[in-house]
Amino acid sequence: LNPSPYAYQPFWPDEIVCSRHSDGTARCCSCGRYEPLARGAVGRFADLEDRGRKSCGACLRTVVTDSDEGTGLWHQALRHFRLDLGLFEDEGGMSKAGMRGAMERVPVLIVGHDSLNDPSVRGTGHGAHDDDDVSSASHTRGLCLYEYTQHPLGGQLRAFLRGVNCNATVSAVLEAMGGDGFAAAAAAAASGAHITAVLCLRGLPRDLAASVLAHEATHAWFKLHPRYDPTRHMPRQVEEGCCQLVAFLYLGHLDEQDVSEENYFVEEGPGDRKLRQYFQYCIETMTDEVYGEGFRKAAAAYAKIGSVRALLEFVAANCDFPR
Repeated sequence: LNPSPYAYQPFWPDEIVCSRHSDGTARCCSCGRYEPLARGAVGRFADLEDRGRKSCGACLRTVVTDSDEGTGLWHQALRHFRLDLGLFEDEGGMSKAGMRGAMERVPVLIVGHDSLNDPSVRGTGHGAHDDDDVSSASHTRGLCLYEYTQHPLGGQLRAFLRGVNCNATVSAVLEAMGGDGFAAAAAAAASGAHITAVLCLRGLPRDLAASVLAHEATHAWFKLHPRYDPTRHMPRQVEEGCCQLVAFLYLGHLDEQDVSEENYFVEEGPGDRKLRQYFQYCIETMTDEVYGEGFRKAAAAYAKIGSVRALLEFVAANCDFPR
């Protein structure tokens, strides 16, 4: 069979471009649609003046450009965490009041491409690497910046050492602690997490930015959870998969809360409802091992358990999906 002379976007069947033009045709950085090629054509895309990124008219209608807008979306996501998911309710005698307050105080910054992709900036981010889809987060769209403070002589270990005879032998100390008790006490040393800031890419439509912030809020929730142990490694696939699941479900929540009578398509192109469907489609169809396969494993666990809260609580305590 001869290769098709046309390239197209699977979610947008009407978006067709000649294959010999597909590599050079601009695409919307949020929804992946092709820019009209005809000079002066209606619907030409807006240049976001950020590393060549462009936005179609449909996505530009609700574009998020400053940190005040981002902060508002962040607090809406936290409200969903609190009222709909119950993620700040006390668990097993552990208070989460501090978690909620800490997350509400996190600075949210709407920044350009270079700030998010600076190799000197480290954090847990929202962004896979699927070069075949410009809109699938082939660049980083969000980052949760955090730091841990640990006190090696804090917590149970410090309390134990206060009661140890300074002349005691090593064997006597180990025997008193029950063999490997020393390691257990060291692991329980006092530690604390601090979320420095959350960054989100400038120029995204409102609902996409909201889903990115819900993703980053899940990272922050894990880091601040009372049972989260920074000395234990949580696989990226597990953590990112859970964050993608929350972002996916949050898009569905936004759709349920939308009481407008807007059609799936508006004058500028796809309406908010259609765009939310597309953003969910991108999460569902990612093919990489971390974000794509991680989401599918998290979704399978959620389908089995039936509770986002129960799933995230298990992952926070065990650093793995339920078996």
